[in-house]
Amino acid sequence: MRIFSEFWLTCILYICLFCNIISSETSSWEFAVTTKNKILFYDRNWAELTTAAQQFNGLSAIVYDETEENIFFNDQAQDKGSIFLLKLGDTDENHIVKKLVQKVQNEHIQGIAYDPLERTLYWTDAKNHRIYQAKFTEDEISTPSVFMEFTEEIPRGIAVDVCRRKLYWTNSNYMNGSIERASLSGEKREVLITDVHMPMGIAIDYFTDKIFWLDNKAGNHYSVESASLIGNHREVLVTSLYNSPDNIVVDRDYIYWTEFYQESVWKVSKTAYGADKAIKVLSNFTSTPRGIIIKTDFLQNHMNNPECRRVIKEIRQRLLPHTDEVTPQNVTQTNQTKAIQPPKDHHCLNRGIPNTISGHCMCQNGFTGQHCEVPLCYNYCVHGKCFLSETGYAECQCDPGFSGDRCERDVCTGFCLNGGRCTLEVREGLNAHPVCQCSSLYSGRHCEVMKTVEELCRKFCESGYVYPDLPWNMPQICGDCTDNNATHASLSHDGDEHRELEDEKTIKMIWFILVSVIMTVLVLLNAICFFMWRFQKPVRPKIKKTYVVRKNLTPLTCRPSGAEQQCEITIENCCNMNVCDTPCFDPKALQEEMQKESRKEDKKKLLRHMVDTNGDLY
Repeated sequence: MRIFSEFWLTCILYICLFCNIISSETSSWEFAVTTKNKILFYDRNWAELTTAAQQFNGLSAIVYDETEENIFFNDQAQDKGSIFLLKLGDTDENHIVKKLVQKVQNEHIQGIAYDPLERTLYWTDAKNHRIYQAKFTEDEISTPSVFMEFTEEIPRGIAVDVCRRKLYWTNSNYMNGSIERASLSGEKREVLITDVHMPMGIAIDYFTDKIFWLDNKAGNHYSVESASLIGNHREVLVTSLYNSPDNIVVDRDYIYWTEFYQESVWKVSKTAYGADKAIKVLSNFTSTPRGIIIKTDFLQNHMNNPECRRVIKEIRQRLLPHTDEVTPQNVTQTNQTKAIQPPKDHHCLNRGIPNTISGHCMCQNGFTGQHCEVPLCYNYCVHGKCFLSETGYAECQCDPGFSGDRCERDVCTGFCLNGGRCTLEVREGLNAHPVCQCSSLYSGRHCEVMKTVEELCRKFCESGYVYPDLPWNMPQICGDCTDNNATHASLSHDGDEHRELEDEKTIKMIWFILVSVIMTVLVLLNAICFFMWRFQKPVRPKIKKTYVVRKNLTPLTCRPSGAEQQCEITIENCCNMNVCDTPCFDPKALQEEMQKESRKEDKKKLLRHMVDTNGDLY
């Protein structure tokens, strides 16, 4: 009876959890980008989920505190404040924005960083050449103080190495650009890299123990570079033109950065070195993107990291729920510990612990989900065994014959060509690798090389005329196998003659094509020259002038007899027919003189010497 009751209680609990998951958002945000007048939130596939802070008009830098789920950002256009706190709600109307830092000296903030252990906020002021810090407690912040002040350096990008307790920043003065760091106490300032032009954003990668930064070089060039945490082993991952990068973040596999000119976010794989690395635009914006943040699950993924284990343990201890009951375990605790109880309707599975500040679950290593209900290794490896790495990610140990991040790829797929059969060969100390068993006609590692006639005939003769997979006409091709050497020599000679004939045909074909092309070009040139000459030839003038001497009468071919009669003389009929051998037209001197005279005088001149000759006009 007791087992039956426990079974039903467990079923009811899981049903409640399932309903709670279904009613909540189907996908949580993974990326957030600031534009001029809002913050946009995206999922892993860069589909927009929600927006916030639409009341601002000069957003730039942003940082995310995963331990308490706080988002800090700044607005350069605000007169009453410079840094603000954002807490996301279930809907756009429930987002809470609160002013934290009052603007003091018209500062120009370019970068923000946060230390979750000491709950301290750091930011760069490029205008006043300073780095500020302020402690954050109970949604309030202390009076800002100067962490470090410079003379010529212009601090821009900034990042906190939470595990090693270091602060990194970039000096974007193009006269003496540099990458620098110091301890979080403000001591031991170090200049790590100086051979940079104008470094912009910077990020700490706990997966590879490296720093990544953007360098805005002269002449619209830029680069994405990395180095170890002490500045050596420097590598250039990306170089390109016509871009102006701004801020950068990293996760386990990729690097992301915002681009000013093209108003987009770009990414590149951290392991893709060389000229074939693919840079992909993830999202285009209607306004210029500036700051960018990403969820990395720092507390869970780096729980087993030797460098981060102590810091994460202290952070998780601070976020654990405390009670004010007096027990032998908490007698030594101070009375300053505040009694905070987790929400009663929030259940964490698989030894997950509620976060007393955010109300969400802090999962143990190997589990994820809103209630820590999803094992990371669940259905992760297709053909292999799953295990958790030191960084808290699921990895696969593939079965023989499979490869890929999730053992999803069969190594024999497409490995052998031309009908070859793929098998696995296991060598001592090595993993199984594919080997091809080729047919009789092919050879090579992938059966990609076709055998010669000599090789086929040799196999045919050595097998006693029964060599498998050979063409049916092998006896006609190879001839008598009693004298293999003679047969091979004859085949080789015939092959040489055949190759010579093929080469001769190829040469003739090349000459024919070359001569045809030359003749075609010559014909086209002649045609072009002819048409150019034809259209540039002067046009024969066509003259047509009709002078009416007397009106109201039909044209006469004889001399007019009366004053009322009309006589028309069409000069065109005289000059443009066979009467004249050459066309007649007025010379230029006469044309200029005729233009000065009136039309009546022109008619008089036409009939000046005309006399009556027996009724004949001429």
